[in-house]
Amino acid sequence: MPFLLMVLVVAAAGWLWLDRGGLGARTLLGAVESLRQAGRRLGLAGPGHLHPVDRVTDPRVLTAMIAMAFVELDGPPRRAQVAKISASLAQNNLITLDDSDDLVILAGWLLGQCGGAGPAIARGVRRLHGLRGAEDLAGLMDLLQDGVLAGSGSLSPRQKQALTKIASGLRP
Repeated sequence: MPFLLMVLVVAAAGWLWLDRGGLGARTLLGAVESLRQAGRRLGLAGPGHLHPVDRVTDPRVLTAMIAMAFVELDGPPRRAQVAKISASLAQNNLITLDDSDDLVILAGWLLGQCGGAGPAIARGVRRLHGLRGAEDLAGLMDLLQDGVLAGSGSLSPRQKQALTKIASGLRP
């Protein structure tokens, strides 16, 4: 009898353990699907084998990434610079500040995926030109100016070089 009771307790414990594992798996799959939907909402689409910047379909994400990379050419961005870029994105694109904060966070992640500010600017400008041509040049320049003014207030030599590359990359 004690042996039968022990087998029942072990079977019940095993069933509870497996049931919780199934719940954890369902929760994990739900989280993965939520991340996929968030990526689509923020402008990431396309096959997974492409570089993340090449999957961006929203030009606002690209302008945010280029602005963050441009500011980073002068050193790590300050909080005031990030806040100013986010506020400027919200104002220029008629979106909420929370949405522009999401764009800035995604832009920072994309910047990291590019391996630095220089490659991020080059790849972002190339992708932005492929999406919209020179349409976003004026808005991007305003965003860059706001980021610089919130920081040191003047352009570093690396930023001057990048500015010429951005302007030439987004020519009509």
